[in-house]
Amino acid sequence: MLTDALDVMRYVKASAGRANLKVVFENEGCPRHDGKTIYLPRPTAHTSAEKLKEMMASTDHEVAHDQFSDFAILQEKGIDCSTSKLGFIWNVVEDSRVNALEADMYPGFRELWDESNPILLDNIAKKTKGSKEGIDLLVRGLIKWDCEVSAPIFPLCELSGSKYTVDDKLLNLLRSFSPRLLECQQEERKVEGTALTYELARDIFIALGGKPEDEEKKGKPGDKPGGKKEGESKGGKEVTPGEGDKEKVVPEKGAKEEGETSEEDGAKDDSEDDWCIKKIKLTADAP
Repeated sequence: MLTDALDVMRYVKASAGRANLKVVFENEGCPRHDGKTIYLPRPTAHTSAEKLKEMMASTDHEVAHDQFSDFAILQEKGIDCSTSKLGFIWNVVEDSRVNALEADMYPGFRELWDESNPILLDNIAKKTKGSKEGIDLLVRGLIKWDCEVSAPIFPLCELSGSKYTVDDKLLNLLRSFSPRLLECQQEERKVEGTALTYELARDIFIALGGKPEDEEKKGKPGDKPGGKKEGESKGGKEVTPGEGDKEKVVPEKGAKEEGETSEEDGAKDDSEDDWCIKKIKLTADAP
């Protein structure tokens, strides 16, 4: 197994070299990169074959972000993917885009991702099973939808995603955006492709009843105490969220967004507000 681990470390460095990225192996932590360096958990003689495959796939995924994603749009809009529901939706959509592009260019990644990612998807399914929390419903819905759209590329991922229990209203709403997600998966240009996924995420957020202008306002300096300056994120680094962040980092749950309503909210027609982000918890009937 040690020889395998060394081979994986060589693979990782070679893959990162495609984007002139450095690789740093850590004793703990999840895969991520800050624009210059990819951080990965250090493989050992005890690292399982599944974890080694996941490490290679994660590296290719981070390299794909470097090649195809333009995170300047998030800085411009003041969106932090670790705290914003809009940012979380964008992260899922952008991940889908870069994975599709990477798989088209490198069949080896296609196989690695399709073999390793179902483990993550199964773990998320177990952790959110039976939960009626709004963010868990959203996570399950987005994953099932993405797996459906990407099934021709990642059939094993679709097999895992098909087991997710998702409310039909939410899934049908997301399915109405499937043609646009497929369009995003075809756009190789950094700026144009990222703009497409951001607008798609924004429209999904609006369809769910969210107000993107409020999300964008939160992260801009001067709007609220403690607002981040442009380009600043956790730990002083611009951390690019990776696919594994779906399991480890989710937007914080705010009481106002989850259940409270105002007089203005009450004036809206219930059918229009049925799947509003702030009311999703109250309308969910999924077991």
